[in-house]
Amino acid sequence: MPKRRTRKDLREKTHKPQKLKWSVHKSFPTYEMANSERIELLKEHKNVKVRRSDVNDTTFIVKLGTPIKTNKKKKGEEDAC
Repeated sequence: MPKRRTRKDLREKTHKPQKLKWSVHKSFPTYEMANSERIELLKEHKNVKVRRSDVNDTTFIVKLGTPIKTNKKKKGEEDAC
């Protein structure tokens, strides 16, 4: 009989570390204005998204994503100390 999966097993397998840090670029009163800004930013930046404001659902926020730097060592690397 196969082993029953627990919540702990599911949590360990589905955890994905955050790879981007999202910062607010600008806010707009309509989606059309925010989307046009997003299209312009896509020419320069790779990670751009439009989200509704948490405070007020009538404004839209354009966010830029920057990669998070990690301090992981590659195989064969040693400490410089």
